[in-house]
This record gives sequence, C-alpha cells and structure tokens, in this order.
Amino acid sequence: TILVAHPADFSEQIRYAIDQFVLRGGNAIIFVDPLSEAAGAASGGMGGQPISDVSDLPALFAAWGVAYDPGQVVSDVELAHRVHFGDAANPQTLEYIVWLRAAEANFDDGDLVTADLQQVNIATAGALSAAEEATTNFQPLITTSPTSALTNSFVVRSTENPGDLLRSFSPIGGPFTLAARISGPTSTAFPDGAPMPLDDDAAIDEPAEALPEQITEAANINVIIVADADLL
Repeated sequence: TILVAHPADFSEQIRYAIDQFVLRGGNAIIFVDPLSEAAGAASGGMGGQPISDVSDLPALFAAWGVAYDPGQVVSDVELAHRVHFGDAANPQTLEYIVWLRAAEANFDDGDLVTADLQQVNIATAGALSAAEEATTNFQPLITTSPTSALTNSFVVRSTENPGDLLRSFSPIGGPFTLAARISGPTSTAFPDGAPMPLDDDAAIDEPAEALPEQITEAANINVIIVADADLL
C-alpha cells in the first residue's frame, strides 16, 4: 500500500509510477486538498520552498472515473465547527462552515476503513463524485449533511470573518462526498506510454535503467481518495 499526501507538485514521472503501481494491483490511499491549511502554514516559515495549498491528480482521477474540482471547498452549516472570533470588546462564537466535524452518520458503516469511526475533524475539504462514463465503482466513505454547498476556494482563502461565509451560505447540491473508495476496471492515465525521464534522473555516463513493460489496464483497482490532506 502507498500513501500519497497532498501531491501539489508531483512530476509526470511520479504520477506514472502511481498509475502503474495501482494497475499492477497495489493499494493506494491518496489525500488531495483544494485549500490545505497545513501546507499554507508550512510555506510561511523557516524560509523554505513555498508549498502550494492546492493539490490534484487530474489525469489519474480521470482514468479512475473520479471528478474533483480543486477550486471548490465544501461548506456545511450542520457539521460546522463553532469558533471564537473577534476581540475582548466584541467576542463572538460563530459556525465556521468550512471546518467540519463528521460524526457516525457521515461514515459508511459497511466499509472496514470507516465502520468504527465516531468523529473526524475536516478542514476546507473538497468534493469527490463519480465522473460521467466512469468504468469504476465509486463508493462514498465520508459524506456531508444535506445542508451543504460548494464555495469557491478563493472566497474562502480571502474571507477573514467566518460570519461573512455564513451569511452568504445557501445549501445546494448536497450531500457531498469527502472520501471514497474506487474499485473495478480501468485503463492507464498514460495511453502514450511512460513520460520521458527528467534530465537529472540518470547520470550522464550511465544509461537509464529500462522501465518495466507498461500495464495498460486492470480488471480491479483498489484506491481510497480523501479530499482533505489537513486531517493527516
């Protein structure tokens, strides 16, 4: 089993390796995020390399029959955390509708991964769904309440007052899937073959090691996708 956490800047070579691992029968658990607060905080300190707060694996998700829009964050007034806002002169307690507390009713109790979960805190998560004409099976593992909606991630990122999000909230389209198991038949996300190696992937005086023969399809894959990397 491989664990992929917040693949914000994965090369085509790494994406190809994931593709082939899954098609060869490997299990994968993948955490993506439309607005990773952990990545944003990490980028702000220690003078290190900036880390994008958005992650996606579009070609792989398309091959696996999964739709995911990294520009949308799920908001849910029923599952919202209550947060303290304001100063000592004007303290407020408000529902922050993009910080969610999923409870037992939001988990698939028929899947081993989620059957025993009682509560999971989720921050600025995205939504997953089965893509049109998907050949795979899409099994929701964590879902929101019906009182939910999608909010543009730019709006969430730029809004400082939780009350502003709450006042503009209008439930539509819910419930949404925050985590799902993907199984069944699929084909490779690289129909034209393996991507060319990066210039620094091989030493100048040594020939590049030949890749294994490409697997182009599989009868049954086993992938879990979670649209929030902050809960790790």
